[in-house]
Amino acid sequence: MVRTPAEYLAFLRDRSIPYIVAGGDKVDLPIALERLHAQLDVACLVAIGGGRLNGALLRAGLVDEVNVIVRPELIGGIGTPTLFDCPDLAEDAWPTRLERLAVETVAERFLWLRYGVARPAR
Repeated sequence: MVRTPAEYLAFLRDRSIPYIVAGGDKVDLPIALERLHAQLDVACLVAIGGGRLNGALLRAGLVDEVNVIVRPELIGGIGTPTLFDCPDLAEDAWPTRLERLAVETVAERFLWLRYGVARPAR
């Protein structure tokens, strides 16, 4: 369990830096996003925190769009972070379907891929 130290919260309060608390032992992502919108008027959030945050947001159904920049370089390796580091899918779960929104070449070397998350029909 990781919690924000009380000293750091005091530091933020002393400098009038807004923050939210959402959840007990771990962050409740849907509540966190609701509070960001209600308290700070956040309408769009860009997550660049890495594979774990991306994976948690994906599994919680909170991702609307995925942007990937493909570089012509390979790293590989066991333990190398991925775009979405998260628990394996449950036996009855399906992969998240994406719909291509755009493909763009950047600086004649990189590809910028934009995908929307396809929501299941209700």
